[in-house]
Amino acid sequence: MSGCPDHQRTGVAGCGGCRDTWASYERRRRARIAEGTWLFKADPAVVARHVESLRAAGMSLNQIARESGVHARTLQRLGRHASMTGAVAQAILAVRPVAAPVCAGQVPAVGAMRRVQALAALGWSCAAQGRASGIHPATVWDIAAGNRQRITEDTFDKVCALFERWSATPGASRTTVAAARRRGWLPPLAWGDIDDPAEVPDLGESDADIVDEVAVELALSGEMVPLTDAELVAAVHVGVARGVSRERLAELLHVDHRAVRAIAGGEVPPRLSSLVRRRLALVRSAA
Repeated sequence: MSGCPDHQRTGVAGCGGCRDTWASYERRRRARIAEGTWLFKADPAVVARHVESLRAAGMSLNQIARESGVHARTLQRLGRHASMTGAVAQAILAVRPVAAPVCAGQVPAVGAMRRVQALAALGWSCAAQGRASGIHPATVWDIAAGNRQRITEDTFDKVCALFERWSATPGASRTTVAAARRRGWLPPLAWGDIDDPAEVPDLGESDADIVDEVAVELALSGEMVPLTDAELVAAVHVGVARGVSRERLAELLHVDHRAVRAIAGGEVPPRLSSLVRRRLALVRSAA
């Protein structure tokens, strides 16, 4: 749609040029609807599912962008929009799975992607990984984001060497850890065979189930410490085991005394109860 000669964005009240622009646009739109050639706005969720199926078939975002003529950033942001133009949706939906060409000296990128993501989950940023490995940081990010289906053997070897050096050492960037968690990137211990595309990660306990014994001890000493549900249950059971009254526990933990009574009496979900028994045994054995 051509714009108003006087305004960058059309629709300014009282402007004749804006009114003419919209009137011309409406005439063309109605004519194409009548012809059956008008492309209505599309649901980005439908397009996103198609992109996911293409990626599952082995295509990278850059490859999908080339095939569709749509910028890779648009593909990355599909989930952020309530609707999208029909022309863009049609271009993406028209893409069919295309295998990446296999070149000599290249290997699948899945193992490298998991390693870079795992190091990020420990707090090692893509920039830090790039500097330490001799790989350009933009390439490291492309690997982590899944934009590379295959990489050179040299790049793969560098990623593996860095992973061997850093996989047991926490990084310094808490921002990177938080970003990795939001993206669902998993730490090194989640993988048995990190290079096997069919490997199912071992997620272990969720964050909500993990009990920080230090936080429990601080809370029982009267400190104002935010506790998860599992930590609150653990604090109550540890306090009762030490002979602290329920009334005093309610004061220390800043909860209603009825909640303390319910937790102490076992009126909590079985999953939390079994978790607390395991953690309480560890606390007692360490005492």
